Amino acid sequence: MLAIFLLSLLAIVDQPPVSASDTNTLGMTLVTVPAGEFIMGSAGYGENFDESPAHRVFITKPFRMAATEVTNAQYEQFDPTHRALRGKNGFSNADNEAVIFVNYEQATAFWQSFSYRYT
Repeated sequence: MLAIFLLSLLAIVDQPPVSASDTNTLGMTLVTVPAGEFIMGSAGYGENFDESPAHRVFITKPFRMAATEVTNAQYEQFDPTHRALRGKNGFSNADNEAVIFVNYEQATAFWQSFSYRYT
């Protein structure tokens, strides 16, 4: 799950947003997360025990982020050898399922490989 989050989060592009959403060269929708503040986390009861404590988060400038998780098909355009990991331990078989078994370095390299840049 951490790799899925990292792949979505690493879609961040520091340049000012062009519009509310755009599509990159892999067909992924990138959305704008505006500057502002919000409460992140929960009281930490039950299944949300690992999301505490709730705390205020400040976003000082807008950024871009993938609207959905990176899929197997999208990631494998970057790294075709990843296809061998599909279905490992019974997870993530289909093209449109979230890619898994990707570490931080691989996720970073994936996003750095984009030819699409915001201006």
